[in-house]
Amino acid sequence: MATEFPQEFIIQIRKLFGAASEFFLESLTQPPATSIRYNSAKPTQLLEHAKPVEWSSTGYELPTRPDFIFDPLWHAGTYYVQESSSMFLEHIVKHIRPLFAHPIVALDVCAAPGGKSLVMASAMQPNDVLVSNEVIKSRVAVLQENIIRWGGDCHIITQNDPNDFASVGPLFDLVLVDAPCSGEGLFRRDANAINEWSEASVQLCAGRQQRILRSIWDNVKPGGYLIYATCTFNEIENEQIVQWLQTEGGFKSFPIPFPKHWPIAPSLHNNVHGYRFLPHLTSGEGLFIACLQKHLELPAENNKSKNRVNKWDSVSKSDLPELQKWLQQPSQYAFVKQQQFIHALPIHLASVLEKLHKPIYIKHAGITMGTLMNGELLPDHTLALSAHQSQHIPSVNVSLEDAIRYLRKDTVHFTTEHKGWNLIRFEGHALGWVKVLPNRTNNYLPASYRILKSYPFTN
Repeated sequence: MATEFPQEFIIQIRKLFGAASEFFLESLTQPPATSIRYNSAKPTQLLEHAKPVEWSSTGYELPTRPDFIFDPLWHAGTYYVQESSSMFLEHIVKHIRPLFAHPIVALDVCAAPGGKSLVMASAMQPNDVLVSNEVIKSRVAVLQENIIRWGGDCHIITQNDPNDFASVGPLFDLVLVDAPCSGEGLFRRDANAINEWSEASVQLCAGRQQRILRSIWDNVKPGGYLIYATCTFNEIENEQIVQWLQTEGGFKSFPIPFPKHWPIAPSLHNNVHGYRFLPHLTSGEGLFIACLQKHLELPAENNKSKNRVNKWDSVSKSDLPELQKWLQQPSQYAFVKQQQFIHALPIHLASVLEKLHKPIYIKHAGITMGTLMNGELLPDHTLALSAHQSQHIPSVNVSLEDAIRYLRKDTVHFTTEHKGWNLIRFEGHALGWVKVLPNRTNNYLPASYRILKSYPFTN
């Protein structure tokens, strides 16, 4: 059945893109290409016939869409499935990052499901810290799973309304607002996005975008940067918002150079350095993205309460030898306890954590090591997927079918001389923990990571 777009949307597109509008509308009826971004901290072989994405050092477009749920390497965090246009964020961050002479602190305000947070984290430097925030509780769980799979250690995940960051003040050198929008860029793959679109929804989204931006613009340090992005095409949610940030928010549009042969359309407004990824020019979904710099004037004094409420207790010195043996460079971490869970915090991350004030709710920070029982660590799944775990942890490499059995929480048969905790690995990459006992092996994969679909085993 032919795709039918709202008449108001067609009129809008013809006004914006003129002679190219018919090519634009036709391209929206075609499915987007499948693309992935590899994790440089967990190197693996490229999928077959992968084509590089020009603006990403680790992004690749695939000729067909595999069934990722049955690829253990996806579960191990060696790559993330992400549409190619959004990978341009890597190019922006890599252009901005050298402008700072110090480790930076960044914030992704609307972070779920986590793809752009992972782009930022990969483009930042080892001593930088990224705070990924999501207000919707059900989406935080997905965000946390994706961050944990990637295996980094300089991440803080929070669950807050953007307004809650007012008490934090100008803590961030870089803030990303990948704003909720009318979703015109999703028309290629989501019929519901077409059905839900209206001129009224565009106006509603623009108002929501302004509320989010107004809530956090004081969190950007003077001279720092704000990256604003949507997956929609209209001017109201894109250029007009950037203009508003310049007139009301104390920002100036900041140009990002890129090679002329990249198929990126410029902004529709002369005073906005914005970058448009359009469906008739690129194979991904729609994207508008712009970078702005905060004026250097110091912000007004923030008189709101700054009482710390995030309780992180120090770990007993007697427990340090047990904890340190699980990490590659344990001297680079502070070990703290929140409730019963032990966290390993890179020293520079710990100092940022101290600056997050009431009412910021911390869901995750650093590496969740696990819990201590009778002086021994019961390791957490986060540690299993960490790129910073010790290479001396006992592990067992398994076949594809046994890896899938493990990920389904079915019985996996293997032999090992190492009793106790072992990592299950596929092609050298950790999938999770098992505990080998004298008469059985317990599978410790968390239920939320389990594959529920059936797999056609050959034996």
